[in-house]
Amino acid sequence: MTDRVELIWPTTLGDALRASTHRMVHAATETGGAIGYLAPPDRAETDAWLDGVL
Repeated sequence: MTDRVELIWPTTLGDALRASTHRMVHAATETGGAIGYLAPPDRAETDAWLDGVL
């Protein structure tokens, strides 16, 4: 059995992408994930990071 995963890089930043990215980064940091934040970031911080990525 072969499972395929298709990844599509977003080309626009909408509020839904910003909100879901914030929830994911916040949750990963809150549970101890080593993703570059010492404490869960606020929405403005993840929005600024996402602006830099895209």
